[in-house]
Amino acid sequence: MKQIIFLFLFTSFCGSQNSSSSFFVKIPNNRFVPVVSHSQKDKKINKTRTGNRKLNKLLNAYKIYDVKKAFSDTEKETLKNIYLISCDDLNLMHNLNTYFKSYYPIVFHLKLDLKKMYQLPALPNDYILTKKYLEVDQGESKGSTITDQDELNYVRAPEAWQVTEGSPDIIIGISDKSYAPEHEDLKNKITPVFGKNHPNSSYPHGSYVASVAAAETNNGKGMTSIGNKSHIYMANNKLVEGVDSLSKIKEVKVISTAWVTSSSNAPIFKKAFDRGKVIVAAAGNGIKKGANPYIYPAAFKNVISVSGIGHHNSTFIRSKKKQRVLEDTHQQNKYHKHTWAHHSNDSVDIVAPSYGILLAKSNDNGKSTYANEGVGTSYAAPMVSGAIALMFDVNYCLKPKEVESILKLTAIKIDTLPQNKAFYGKLGAGKLDAYRAVKMAKDMSDKYGTVEIKDRILYRWFYKLETAPYNIRMKNNDITGNARLKFKARHRIKLESGHYYPKKDGYINLKIDKDLTLNNCSPRPNFQKKPFLNQVKHDINNALFDAAPISFDNNVTISKKEKTIEDMSSIIIYNVFGKKIHEEKNINSNRIEMDLEYLENGVYFVKIYNSKNAIIGVKKIFRN
Repeated sequence: MKQIIFLFLFTSFCGSQNSSSSFFVKIPNNRFVPVVSHSQKDKKINKTRTGNRKLNKLLNAYKIYDVKKAFSDTEKETLKNIYLISCDDLNLMHNLNTYFKSYYPIVFHLKLDLKKMYQLPALPNDYILTKKYLEVDQGESKGSTITDQDELNYVRAPEAWQVTEGSPDIIIGISDKSYAPEHEDLKNKITPVFGKNHPNSSYPHGSYVASVAAAETNNGKGMTSIGNKSHIYMANNKLVEGVDSLSKIKEVKVISTAWVTSSSNAPIFKKAFDRGKVIVAAAGNGIKKGANPYIYPAAFKNVISVSGIGHHNSTFIRSKKKQRVLEDTHQQNKYHKHTWAHHSNDSVDIVAPSYGILLAKSNDNGKSTYANEGVGTSYAAPMVSGAIALMFDVNYCLKPKEVESILKLTAIKIDTLPQNKAFYGKLGAGKLDAYRAVKMAKDMSDKYGTVEIKDRILYRWFYKLETAPYNIRMKNNDITGNARLKFKARHRIKLESGHYYPKKDGYINLKIDKDLTLNNCSPRPNFQKKPFLNQVKHDINNALFDAAPISFDNNVTISKKEKTIEDMSSIIIYNVFGKKIHEEKNINSNRIEMDLEYLENGVYFVKIYNSKNAIIGVKKIFRN
C-alpha cells in the first residue's frame, strides 16, 4: 500500500523526465535490477543479474536508455528500492507488470498523480512523511528518524482504510499504566475514565499501547495508528478493575489489555464478555522451561489472545544490540528466546507484528517523543484492537464471538511455514489481515452483501456469523476436527467446493432466516467531545449512479439513477494505488454490465465520464 505514498512524492521529481517512455518499478531484490551497458549505436541493455532467461529476453527486446534509483538520497526505506526505467516503449512496463510481478511487484507510469484523482481517498499525511526527527532530549534532537511503519503495510491497514478510516464514535477501552496526556499524538485521542494517571517518562506503557491502537492520525505529526479516527477511553493503574469499569460503559466496544493477572480473575472477564465487549489480550513475552505456558487474561475463555511475529527482513537496534527479524517468523532469534520469544500455546487466537514497532512515548520538557523499536506482544494486541474498531465502524452490531470468528476466518495461516515448524498449532488462526477482516464485517452489514469464506483450513474453534448477512458463500474450505460452525443468512448459504466433514465433536449448522435484521443492537452513539479534523467532504459513493453488486464476484453493472444526468460515455476503473485497471469506451448509454472476473481481490474505484470527458460520478466497489 505504500505505492500511494510514492505517487504523491513524484510531482516535483517527474518534471524533467520524458514521461512517454519512463516508468517506476519497485525491485525488492537488487539481484533483479537490470544493468545497462552501451552498444555502439545507442544505450541499450544487454545483460542483467536476474538469472532468468525469459526475463532477460523480454528486457533485451526493448531499448533501455537508463535504469537508476529514483530516490538515491531518501531516508525512507520503502523508497530506496524504487527505480526509474527509461525506454523506447511503455509496453515493457505492462509486460513486466503482467509476467514478472514476483520480481517487480509494483510498476506504474511516471505521469500518474493521485493528487489529481477525483475524490480518491488519500493515506494519512503522517503516514507519508519522508523524514522526521524524534527522541528529543533536553530540547536537542539526537538525529534519530521515524522509520517506515511497515507493520501497518504488513497487516494491510492502508487497504482497510479504503473501506473505512474509523470514527471517534467507536471507543477502544484500554486498561494500562502511565501515559503522556499532553503528547501530540495522544492528547486529543484519550479520555480518562477510571483510576489516576501517574506519568512515567522512562516507561509510559499506556502511551505505547494507546498509540498503536489509535494515535492521532492525519495530523502531520509523528505516527499513524491502525485505528485511525477511533477514540480511546483509558483506565489507569487499576488493571483488572479497569477492565470491569470499562465493560460497564455502553459506548466501549473493545477492551485491550497488555499485562498479566491471576487466573482467579476469570469471573471479571466473563462479566465483561457477557456485557457484549470484545476483549483482546497480549499473549505475553518469555517463558522458562517447565513454566505454565498459559498466562492470563490471554488464556481466559472468550478473550482474544494475540501473540507476536516479525514483519520484515531488516536489522534494527534495541538495547544496543543488533537484532534481525524475519518476516512471518515467530521466534526472534536463539539468543533472546527466553526474553522475547512470545508465548506459544493452543490458547493463542491470532498473531500480529511485535518487533520494531513505532510508538508514541512521553512528553519531556514540552517535546513529544517516540520509540521506534517497540518489541513485545504488548503492541501486537492493540494492533488487533485497532482493527476491531474499524470492523465496528462498518458493522456496529457485530457480536463479540462474531468479531473473533471474522478475525480467524480472514487471518493468513503461517504455522505451516518452515521457520515456524516448532510452533505448529500454537500461532492461532494466523497473522492479522486487517483489510479482509474489515471487508468481511462490511459485507455482513450490506443490504445485499455476500460474505465469502474460502481457502480456509478449519479444524478447531467455534465460528459464529449471524448478524444478518444476506449471502454466505463457502468455497474450497477444509473443515475437519472439532471445528464448529453456526452460520445464518437472510437469503442464501452456498457451499461451492471443499471438504466439510468435521468429526463427532464438531458440527456445521447452517440456517436461512429471512427475519434477521441488519440493525439489531443499541443505537450508535454520536461522539461530540472533539471534532475530528479533515473530515471527508465528498461522498465517493454518490447517489447519482448505482453499482450492483458493490461487492462483486464476476460482473458489475453501472447504471444512472437520475434522468437529468447525462448518459455514460466512458468508464475507467482504478485500484487503490491509482493505477488504471479497466476501461470501457463509447458506451453512450445509461447502463453497462462489465465482466471483471480477472481482477484481483481488493478495493476499486469506478470513474464515470460524459461525452465531453468530464467526470459525472465515482463509485467504490470490492472484489471478493
